[in-house]
Amino acid sequence: MAIPVILLLAAAVAMGLVNGRLYLQDRRKPVLIGIHFLLAASSLEGFAVLLHGTPNSAAPLGGKLVLTSAGLVALALLAAVAASLLRRRRSQTAKVLLAAHATAGLSGLILLLAWISG
Repeated sequence: MAIPVILLLAAAVAMGLVNGRLYLQDRRKPVLIGIHFLLAASSLEGFAVLLHGTPNSAAPLGGKLVLTSAGLVALALLAAVAASLLRRRRSQTAKVLLAAHATAGLSGLILLLAWISG
């Protein structure tokens, strides 16, 4: 069950890199941003399965690293939503939130990879 979560989160990070490059070029693509959001939100669902088990009573697989990784991904999602809401009124705060978003998302992926590697 861990492999789909890793693939979803890695795809979200890769899409985030594409979106980041477009952001630096002042070319935002709302469709790509939406795909990035859906990939990250889907990975959180996979984290829930890793942490709590499946509906057919499969045992949970996650540990402390998975919990921390899920928390970082959730924090990244919250930072992205906050940055989006503050983009027009407080652009400096939004930029700081975007940097926190990128850092938390990438850190979440790295922790998940550390957990799967042993």
